[in-house]
Amino acid sequence: MEGAVDIQQLYKYYLKSSGVTTDSRKILKDQIFFALKGENFDGNQFAVKAIEMGALLSVVDDPNLSGLPSMFYVEDVLTAMQKLANWHRQQLTIPVIGITGSNGKTTTKELIKSVLSTKFEVSATVGNLNNHIGVPLTILNSTQDTEILIVEMGANHIGEIKMLCEIADPELGIITNIGKAHLEGFGNLEGVIKAKSELFDYVCTNEGTIMYNENLSNIPFQKYNSCRKETFNASEFTIIQEFPTIKCQYQEQIIDTQLYGSYNINNIGLAITLGKHFGLTWDNILAGIRSYAPNNNRSQLVKIQHNQVILDAYNANPSSMQAAIDDFGKIEHERKIIILGDMLELGDFSELEHESVIQFTFAKPFYKRIFIGKSFGRFKNKYKADFYLNLQDTSNKISLNEWSDALILIKGSRGMALERLIQ
Repeated sequence: MEGAVDIQQLYKYYLKSSGVTTDSRKILKDQIFFALKGENFDGNQFAVKAIEMGALLSVVDDPNLSGLPSMFYVEDVLTAMQKLANWHRQQLTIPVIGITGSNGKTTTKELIKSVLSTKFEVSATVGNLNNHIGVPLTILNSTQDTEILIVEMGANHIGEIKMLCEIADPELGIITNIGKAHLEGFGNLEGVIKAKSELFDYVCTNEGTIMYNENLSNIPFQKYNSCRKETFNASEFTIIQEFPTIKCQYQEQIIDTQLYGSYNINNIGLAITLGKHFGLTWDNILAGIRSYAPNNNRSQLVKIQHNQVILDAYNANPSSMQAAIDDFGKIEHERKIIILGDMLELGDFSELEHESVIQFTFAKPFYKRIFIGKSFGRFKNKYKADFYLNLQDTSNKISLNEWSDALILIKGSRGMALERLIQ
């Protein structure tokens, strides 16, 4: 099979397949293997092995593989996968929801999936596979039974959300919030606003519906006055209980959750608004919210001997860090310990934002403050706190069991892998 990518021909194979994958180590029978290349790997090297393991087809861009059995040769594998995903999207007659934002994308996606799944068959982005590779994989791995598809969209440069929209073609767009994230790639907050707004720009241009919290700042609401929109206002929620999990009231409904942190009110509001959009009853909506339990180091409550840990080590940026510190500061507890790791991808803003976080912690009554990472570490001689340059530096110096009856918040960027403090 040779020549430039023939999407219709490739699509015929896709319809016979059991799905797609880019991981040759986890081939399922009759999947299509896309042999992607990166700086340190070349999937073409595993294309033949993928067939031997049961793959239906290997899509490759190494000319040496052209003509071999079960090889589908294209000029560029990634482009072929993206084009195939868009072609498949155009055949779908189901609603496609696009979600982006600086914080809360994955939690909002999972909440929405939990709510909609009380009535519909829902497919959604797995984990945070929300980039130029993850989005096409999400689309191509939706099943024939899928009634609603949820696509999470992440970006760290202007233009990426626009490109993902052109692949997924969402008819409903959600922006969770816009804050100080990936400043190194976006340049400044204005760049973040421009980039995240690309989702609303696309959906509005294509006469879809946008959804957001009216109470949020940084979303350019006036720009979308003529668009179809469904909104809510987080200020209409009354918090009944904040710790250990959120319990709140909204429109005379009592909402029980397994979520920690008042910042999740925004995510809950979006799930409710979307549930109403699809005609769900309050019983369905409340059951969906109640059943969702966070995992994968996102605001997890973990019990360790005599201490309780709030593990929020999946990601961090100045906006989410401040929200987490603020919520933690409000909890009534005699021994609150805060362990923060570096916020990555802040570029020229790194020094300013890390010092701002340190100062913000000193405005709260914490028993102990611990900072881990080189960015926080540059301030070790300026503030009275414990500073460590990396996790290895904390070895034999930090044990979460050295305290008794403590409440510990652990938060940092994904690259810091602070969950290892627990492991």
